Amino acid sequence: MSDHAVLLDGVTRTYGKGATEVAALRQVSVEFPRGSFTAVMGPSSSG
Repeated sequence: MSDHAVLLDGVTRTYGKGATEVAALRQVSVEFPRGSFTAVMGPSSSG
């Protein structure tokens, strides 16, 4: 069993195409250990 509840490795996510393309994530790597509490919030307060 892993010590991580969530493990992301090199995640990239874009929205839109061409001139309107927005990179929400660029090669993000993060680990969230089991039993921890984590909140992710953006400028609009929607995480």
